[in-house]
Amino acid sequence: MFRKLALLPLLALSTQSMATVIVQGLNEELEGWVFKIAASYAESTGVTERTVYGANYATEYNNGLNQFRSHGGLAYNETNGSTISDNQLVHLRYVRKGLVGPLRGEFFYQLQANDIKLVAERELIGGGLSYRSFSEQLNYHVMVGLMNEQEQHLTDATLDRDVDRMNISTQLQWTFKSKNKLNIVLYHQPNIDDFDDYRTTFESTLVVPLGERVDVNFSYSNNMNTTPFGAIPKRSTNFETSISYSF
Repeated sequence: MFRKLALLPLLALSTQSMATVIVQGLNEELEGWVFKIAASYAESTGVTERTVYGANYATEYNNGLNQFRSHGGLAYNETNGSTISDNQLVHLRYVRKGLVGPLRGEFFYQLQANDIKLVAERELIGGGLSYRSFSEQLNYHVMVGLMNEQEQHLTDATLDRDVDRMNISTQLQWTFKSKNKLNIVLYHQPNIDDFDDYRTTFESTLVVPLGERVDVNFSYSNNMNTTPFGAIPKRSTNFETSISYSF
């Protein structure tokens, strides 16, 4: 069993909105318990001085056809000397393998908050069917399902909302002969009553091994939320370089 500690984000440039939380679907599923922790630090200077600290966890238990998963974390930032809570997340998921032939059933609950984006609480309950495929070069995971999304505004309860969304996702992992890996994730979550209200997330990460246990990761993400609270931008982008170490 390996535990991975992600340290030293070297560059982080973002204008994030309340982005979709990515749930990894291509992890190796080892029998028994697996636990991972990570910590992060980022600093930006200029007109606005900002330092961000983060910590997160991921745990998983596999027992035959059943899988229980959870991940979450906290992020705090200091902006011009003021410390505020930025983001908190807890995600719980049950996966039933072989629910319908090769299809898996995935059922989840998520609780999230983001003070910066004026979200006091975002609660998701949903599920769907998924399929995984693995080969020497290409691995992929696709899922189609439904979820209920409830959001509470940080200061104005009249803006609270309760929405039912489709949840469509695709994850790909391509392994090159050089052992570098390219991970691509695409999520699309339209409101089933109004397709002009949607959340879309695209992420790509190039993983370059520096040794048996050390990787450098180059990541890019683009998030679109057509109905953010207040004056929060609808689109956000992020580029990040980090080092990860497995032990």
